[in-house]
This record gives sequence, C-alpha cells and structure tokens, in this order.
Amino acid sequence: MELHQTQKQVALDNHTYRVVCCGRQWGKTTLAIWEMVACGFAQSGRKIIYYATTIDQARDIVWAELRKITLPIAVKINESRLEMVIKTQDGGTSELFLEGFENIETSRGKQFDLIVVDEVAYLRNFEYAWGQILEPTLAFRKGKALFISTPQGFNFFKGLYDLGQDANNEFWKSWRFTSYENPFLPKESIEKAKQGRTVDAFATEYLADFRKFVGLVYKEFQRETHVMEPFVLEYA
Repeated sequence: MELHQTQKQVALDNHTYRVVCCGRQWGKTTLAIWEMVACGFAQSGRKIIYYATTIDQARDIVWAELRKITLPIAVKINESRLEMVIKTQDGGTSELFLEGFENIETSRGKQFDLIVVDEVAYLRNFEYAWGQILEPTLAFRKGKALFISTPQGFNFFKGLYDLGQDANNEFWKSWRFTSYENPFLPKESIEKAKQGRTVDAFATEYLADFRKFVGLVYKEFQRETHVMEPFVLEYA
C-alpha cells in the first residue's frame, strides 16, 4: 500500500511533534500504522505505541491491518494484549503496542521512541495525560509523537495545532487536510455526506475546520473576529 501525497508530507517530516488535523476518511489510520512499522523497522530496540480512544477501537480499527502489513517481519504476536515484536533492518527486533486511552495510567514511567495518538480532540483530560504521563516517556529515548484527529471545537487539540503553525517553533509542525485530499476516496461519497448534516458539522468532519457550533446563540460568531485580548482600563 502506498501513501498518498498529503500523507507523505507528514511521513517525510522530521519534527519532534507532528499534528495532523484531517477530515474523515483522509487516511489517518493508514498513516499511523505505517509510521509505527517504519519507525520500528528502521532500528532495533525501539518501542512504539499507538493510542486509540478505547482498547476495543484499537483492536477493531488498527490491529488487523497492522498484522497484515507486518506479516513478513513479525517475530512474536500477542493477540490478547495487542502487542508484537518485529524484525528490523539491522537484524534485531522492535516492539509495537496498541493501547486504549482509558488505560493511559499504565504508561506512566515507561519509555517510547514513538507515540501515535489517534482522535486527540475526543480524548478526555488529554492535556493532563500528555504533560504528566506521555511526554515524559519520550525524554530518555529522545522520542517523537504524532497526533492525529478530526477537530472538535476549540479544545486542547486546537492548541497543539497552533503550536505547529508557528514557523519559529523548531519542535512542532502541523497540517490541515480535508477529506477531498484523499485521492482514493470517491468524491461522491463526500458529497453524499453533506446530506443530513449541518454546514458546520460537515465543515468540521470533512473539511477539518475548527468550529464551535454546539450551543452558540449567535451562529455568525467567529473567534478571530469577535474576541480581543484582555486590557486594563485606567481611571483618572
């Protein structure tokens, strides 16, 4: 399986922390799987972990495809724990793990070379989990992280995305890709998805647009236009 052009943009980038904001069916799971395999195969002794929202989602969405891709290089597979050992190009082995975010505390104190986190925008308490548990697991091995998600309002994922948009930030890089940028996805499927969805819902899910459209009284509200920085009034 070959990555399409926008997936390759991410895969070829060497920033420590990469953030991908993408529409539905853009191909984030495929990218995540190949990132894991490539990192593990490149050098022996590596430990790579992928986090889905739940362990069941990790099993249902990723495990079967990961097994198929690693079939020629798999050395040991643990079906119940969603773990595998693969051969590496230098003659050694690396370890790949799938985990659910509900079990995030079990990662405390471990060490990883690559962390892939799927659907970041939908994970509860992610700011705490990243700062207190996940980021420290990368320190010893000088590891990297890949965050992939469809947006969901202006939450912590938006903050990560903004870090990657700062050209002066040498550690972070972010991209926004719509569903239309997957050349393997029939465009008529995307057009059909417009039916039964509001304009804002479609923009969020398929155009990867950060929008706050739930609970708004004024639908024309735009954060960039209508929010100003705080200031202090001085009285004579």
